[in-house]
Amino acid sequence: MGPWVEELNGYWHKLTESQRENAVIDLSGVTFIDAMGKMLLDRLWQQGARLRATGCLTRCIVEEITGKRGEAE
Repeated sequence: MGPWVEELNGYWHKLTESQRENAVIDLSGVTFIDAMGKMLLDRLWQQGARLRATGCLTRCIVEEITGKRGEAE
């Protein structure tokens, strides 16, 4: 949400190509994802990031982004 979306986006841009290929975005401590956050996660997933989610909300959002049930680690 808000500044956290910008923080993740800025961090992503600092990663090298090889770091991005192995990147895992751990959402286990996340309790809410707004529309901007969802769009960023979707873009990062399309660029190779894996999304790790444990809560029911975040797992549902990851499944929606990836189109695969069980994609959330």
